[in-house]
Amino acid sequence: MLIGLLADIHAHPTSLEDALRQFEAASVERILCAGDIAGYFDELDACIHLLDTYRVECVMGNHDLRHADRHPGSPASGWLRQLPSSRELCLGEKRIHLVHGAPPDDTDSGIRLLGRDGRWIESAIEDWSRRLAHLAFDILVVGH
Repeated sequence: MLIGLLADIHAHPTSLEDALRQFEAASVERILCAGDIAGYFDELDACIHLLDTYRVECVMGNHDLRHADRHPGSPASGWLRQLPSSRELCLGEKRIHLVHGAPPDDTDSGIRLLGRDGRWIESAIEDWSRRLAHLAFDILVVGH
């Protein structure tokens, strides 16, 4: 099964549509979005329409939550508010955990394993290995 992964669209429908068409051409069966549909650009409604059209399974990101808080009552905010903060999916025999920030369901923080110099941060690897050990999934998809 081919899976398409998206994250951090930031209300830019041209790039989103390009990615979705590439997934379609590759016969991708399911598309997952790790949040931040809203953000820096101003075409959120067009992005939501594309995500709905392609039946993309999304989670909420920090920009989505911020947009919903700043624009209460708008249709886009209502759509964003219905998104879960994380998703657990079973695809074949693999369990996937989808989140924007950090598992299990944080929309804001993230996982940093590389330093600014591009080298692994050993203490962060050890810390995240401990923090993730109790979670039962095979694949972790994180946004940011």
